[in-house]
Amino acid sequence: MGPGPGTIGPIMHPVKECVKHHFCKTNVQHVHPTHIKNVYHHLYEHYHNYPLTQSNVVESANVHHYPPPRPTGAMPMGPSAVSPASMGPGGMGPGGMGPGPGPMGPTGVSPYGNMGPMESPMGPVGGAMK
Repeated sequence: MGPGPGTIGPIMHPVKECVKHHFCKTNVQHVHPTHIKNVYHHLYEHYHNYPLTQSNVVESANVHHYPPPRPTGAMPMGPSAVSPASMGPGGMGPGGMGPGPGPMGPTGVSPYGNMGPMESPMGPVGGAMK
């Protein structure tokens, strides 16, 4: 049987397109490197000291004082004797013992001045520490 009277064939219309979206997921890794450097600082503190040593030196000197000779009696007056006219002002003679100037000088005083029992021409001694 064919199409009947008043019946016609189908009419084709353009195809209607429907778009259906489908998604898939893909992970992409991005690497951003970071480096940590640990720096250790060591401080040396130097302390200086200065040890001190000390020493003592004791120097001494001796000065001998002799008393003048004692008269033992009358002096003989002869050619070998020293006359009072040859005596110096200090009363000491040339040999240091007797009339005339002696080792202490014409005044009888040391050329170094009046020295005490612990003094010398070099200065004070005996117990002095440097």
